[in-house]
Amino acid sequence: MNKVLFVTYYSPPVGMSGVMRVTKLAKYLPEFGWQPVFLTVKPISYFLYDQSLLKDLEGIKIYRSESLDPARILYLWRKDKPVKVRGTGPLFLNYLLFPDAKVLWVPFALSLGRKVISQEKPRLIFATGPPYSALLLGVFLKRESGIPLVSDFRDPYPTGFTPPPLHFRSLVQILRRYILKNSDTVVAVNQGTARQLEKQAIIIENGYDPEEFEVKEDTESGLRESKPPDKKLQILYAGTLWENEGALFAFLQAVGDIKDLQVLIAGRASIDCQNRLKTLSPTVRYLGILSHQTVINLMKSVDILLYLTKPNQSAGIKLYEYFGAGKPILAVCESCNEATRLIEYHNAGLATNLNPEAIKSTLLTILKQKESFANQPIGWYSRRNQAQRLAHLFNQVVHQG
Repeated sequence: MNKVLFVTYYSPPVGMSGVMRVTKLAKYLPEFGWQPVFLTVKPISYFLYDQSLLKDLEGIKIYRSESLDPARILYLWRKDKPVKVRGTGPLFLNYLLFPDAKVLWVPFALSLGRKVISQEKPRLIFATGPPYSALLLGVFLKRESGIPLVSDFRDPYPTGFTPPPLHFRSLVQILRRYILKNSDTVVAVNQGTARQLEKQAIIIENGYDPEEFEVKEDTESGLRESKPPDKKLQILYAGTLWENEGALFAFLQAVGDIKDLQVLIAGRASIDCQNRLKTLSPTVRYLGILSHQTVINLMKSVDILLYLTKPNQSAGIKLYEYFGAGKPILAVCESCNEATRLIEYHNAGLATNLNPEAIKSTLLTILKQKESFANQPIGWYSRRNQAQRLAHLFNQVVHQG
């Protein structure tokens, strides 16, 4: 079996969205002739851990290097580790360190990466970012070893879908061109990201793990009774609330007078946002941060899934997991063109702007036409299917080399 070196700063048990992509692709790649080997960082402080994700990497070798980046230092400093914090380190460091605060991981990972390549002898390097530091590390390892490199852009900027500080933007463009020039093939997570790259990219979207949707029982958090007896309709928003709270509260205001309605919200939210949501109970139930499997089970149990976009984000990862649930989607956003296009293309739901009347009308339309929407998982976004496509791409790259 061919080996591929996965260069990724984020990996389980960290539970962020970027972790899901590399973890699920790595889980299914061996079925198609490629055995992943991970090069990542030692434990870091982060606001969410999900130990269950490590099960997906059973049988996969994980090499973890030291680092001097803020998240790693905070982890070492705290005695009650692993510690849950509100972020991965002071955000202002993204204004001081280039290309991002994770650059202090690169020297350690480069040293370990040389040893891993010598020992494991991978035929390919697959580097994924953000952070751009991981993509830069992939280039360094390729230039030293001569092994082909596939660079995976989950977002167009080193700081995610949020543009970098003004004083770094020209440097980011130069660095991105350098990474693209030294990559044998480039992968992008969606068309919006691909359009911002100066090199043609193969699009392999985010997706859903079909095995997670086959789990029959929720084993945690007391959510087995997902549909209260006094409610007839449940709507779920799953995901981080960050710079999209306005769309959420516009939706809540618009549907506040609909009887027998309960809105469930699962994900990270600011204290101010949580306090506002508490004033809306029992119509709104904020569930907090839940395990990934619990959220998947909720997606399967509710009636409608609510999608809210974030600024500069083409299509969020939860949209693709919604596609795996087979439930109607209501997208509420001013500019989510790619998400809207996908929802409409797959007949998976309807989209509306933030006008209260439009929101309410669109929701009522979904309720009336509920059976007319696609009610099965969309197989194109299955992680198994995506791993097969990625393996095919890997085969092409090594044969061309």
